[in-house]
Order: sequence, then C-alpha cells, then structure tokens
Amino acid sequence: MIPSLPSRGLRGYSGGVLAGGISAALFAVAMMHAETLFVVIVYMTAMPLLMAGLGAGITSGATASFTGITGLLLAKQLELHFLFAGTYALIYALPCVALVALALRRHEDKSGKVVWSTEGNILIALTLYPAILFLAAVMATSSHDGGLLELTKHTFAASLAPLKSMPEVDADTFKFLSASMEKFAVVAPAVVGSSWLFVMLLSLVAAQGALKQQGWNLRPNFAFQNIYIPNWLIFATAATGVMGAVAHAPYNYVGTNLCAMLCIPFLLVGFAIVHALAAMTKARMVILVAFYILLSVVMLNAVAMMWVVVAMTGLGVVDQWINVRQRFATGWKKGG
Repeated sequence: MIPSLPSRGLRGYSGGVLAGGISAALFAVAMMHAETLFVVIVYMTAMPLLMAGLGAGITSGATASFTGITGLLLAKQLELHFLFAGTYALIYALPCVALVALALRRHEDKSGKVVWSTEGNILIALTLYPAILFLAAVMATSSHDGGLLELTKHTFAASLAPLKSMPEVDADTFKFLSASMEKFAVVAPAVVGSSWLFVMLLSLVAAQGALKQQGWNLRPNFAFQNIYIPNWLIFATAATGVMGAVAHAPYNYVGTNLCAMLCIPFLLVGFAIVHALAAMTKARMVILVAFYILLSVVMLNAVAMMWVVVAMTGLGVVDQWINVRQRFATGWKKGG
C-alpha cells in the first residue's frame, strides 16, 4: 500500500493563503505596469502556487490558487479586475492546481516500488493545455470574418497605428513593421503557447529546487535527462504538420500552430539527450556549461538559431525510434 504524503496541516493551508496572495500581487503589479519592465515579474506568478502545492499537497495548492483568484476579484482598485482575475485563473491558477495534482500522482509497480508521475507526462500536459486553449479560441471566434487570425492581425495593426504619426518613423519603416507583424500574427498562438510552456516548466523546476533545499519537497526531483514522450505524439505532430502545409484556410493556420506547439516536447527531448550524455562523463557540468554558452552565442543569429531548433527537435524525434540515450549508455558501459 502506498503511504500517504506528509500532511502540513494548518501550516499548509496558511502557507497556501500566503502563496496565493504573493502570486496575485505579482500578477497585479505586472498588469498595472504592463508598459514598463515591471511586466517581467509576471513570469514569477506561478512559482508561489507551485511551491504551495509541491510542498504541502494538492489542497494547499488549490487554496493558494483560490486565494489568488479571490484576491484579484476583490481588488476593486484595479481597473478591469474581473478580467484580470479571469486571465489569472486561466493562465496560472487552474493550470498550477492541475500540474501539482499530476506531479504528485504515484502508484506501485509490480515490485512494490513507488513510481511517481513521469517527467514526460508532465511535459505532455503542459503542451496540450495551450493547444486546447488555442482550439477553443479558434472555435469561439469562428463567427468573426476571418476568425482568430484576422482578429490577431487587427489587434497588431491597432497597436502599430500610433507609430504612423511619429516623425522618426518613415513610411518605409512603418510598412516594414506592418508586414512583419502580419507575418508574426500567423504563428502568434504558437509563440505565446510555447512561451507559456517554458515559463511554467521553469517555474516548476525552480519551485521544486527551492523546496528541495529546505527539505520540504513531497516528491523526488525531476530528472531532465529522463524525459520520454509517448509515440502517439509523433503521429499527432505529423498530422498537424501536413494540415498546416496543404490544407486550405483556416485549417492551415490551425495546423501550423498546433504542429509548432506539439514539436516543443521533442525539442526538449533533444536537450535531454545532451544532459543524459553529459551525465555519463565526469565532466558533466563543464560539458553542459560549454554547451549552453555555445548555444547562447548561436542564438544571436536568427537563422543559426532556427537550424539549432530544427536539429534538436529532429534528435528528439529520432530518440523516440532508436532510443539514443539507451544506445549510448549501453555502448559507454561496454567501452568502460
């Protein structure tokens, strides 16, 4: 029988209330200063919620999310506080509750060993959530002429309109910016969804790491090099890629963005392979530091960065078929 997780009791609930208050405050400050650099603190919004859940259990995590939503609803000094609360709930509060519940799932295998929810399952959940929201947005705007794509283009055009009257922005520059934003609108859902995925993933790892340092973590640490993706995702990604390439509007728009989102797990598997190979050596940290320094240099060039992303994603796909990590590990043991 699986032993129950340690109970934090009243401390867990009070910690959840405190975490929810901190999270809501971070989100509110970011939204009130969206035109300044203060907006970057929105990336820290999820971490208190995840710390409450991963450190004190699902109910404490749910308490934190409920507190955050309620706090924003009651903050009437904020303009559009109902909109802020709804956005916060959809983007951070509810996903964090579901993420904690998934991360704390466990079962016994045939030998009686406790097996926790895998890193791959967590990554799949983080991938599917923005994809589902995107599909919901497409359906919700289907009655509008041009659908979600045209609404996005209109929003971008409206945001650029003030630049047209600025003397330092000439006609050619404005035309270039408008054309660039119109192209970006086609892939904007994938960019936003992927950005949210990375923010949540980093918040999850950071929350777990902070809890681990204090000995408050309920589950073992996440092992990045152990990310494995179910094979069905390959076929789903291929299907959406074909849809994006050959289908008529608006299905090509839907397929392109879904395919880009579904490729993210394979990109991360590519990086997981690098981590796994580095872990087989005594110079693990040196290899990883050198790899990421080189990667940061390459990312200064957009074309080079694109090819790196394609290569790492391809490596992740190949690993699904021939298990690169296992083959290297086996060869390493034989050679050693």
